[in-house]
Amino acid sequence: MEINPNQQEYIDRYLRGELKGQELEEFFETLKNDPVMANALQIQESIVQGIEYRGNQELKKRLQQISSEARDKKITPASAPNNKARVIRYVIIGLAAAITLLIISTFIFQKTDTEQLFANYYQPSQFSITRQTDIEAEIARAENFYNNANYTAAIPVLEGLLRKQPENAAIQLALGNALLNSEAPERAIAEFQNIIERNAPLYIDQAKWYLALTHLKLGNTENCKKLLQELVSDNEADFHTQAVNLLKEL
Repeated sequence: MEINPNQQEYIDRYLRGELKGQELEEFFETLKNDPVMANALQIQESIVQGIEYRGNQELKKRLQQISSEARDKKITPASAPNNKARVIRYVIIGLAAAITLLIISTFIFQKTDTEQLFANYYQPSQFSITRQTDIEAEIARAENFYNNANYTAAIPVLEGLLRKQPENAAIQLALGNALLNSEAPERAIAEFQNIIERNAPLYIDQAKWYLALTHLKLGNTENCKKLLQELVSDNEADFHTQAVNLLKEL
């Protein structure tokens, strides 16, 4: 079954980051009740990520080609002035084209150095909790959506579970990761921060790590560094080694 044009427009607006506040909440609620639309979104998110990677690779190739071709231009003493001028013009034109491509690529994909570091270090937390009779079906749905990377569909289910069990840090950590993977990092910050403030046993280090990565994704490197330092200072902390390595790259 295919989605209709109105549903596609809804998805497009989400992918462009145009849905905010109540409208974003309604979008997640729609996905909860429409598995076809949720699946379409998941497929399109994967396509966008593939295009982004391809675009970055093509840009690198273009810059390397310009550099190589410029070096290959031979300049003899007799023709040096004219050839040199032509080479300079060639390089300027080539670089201008490459820079234009870079600007367009950056505008479309907003891929920054911090986002690349985020991609290098981020792995979503595993989500699996003890089944409880009264909410067993909801937990199963949440685990299925989340562990299959269908985060947009997982969000409303996890939110429903958290309303029933507001102190359950495992659910809250999963919700934070789902939000982070659904282009809602500001909301993810609130979930991770809440776990830290409650000093939730077994989950505080994980919350610090994912909160640090969320700040990294948003380009807030100073906030990221502060959290990483906390993990680095405790040799027994979860993600201690990863924090040490990431801090060296910032």
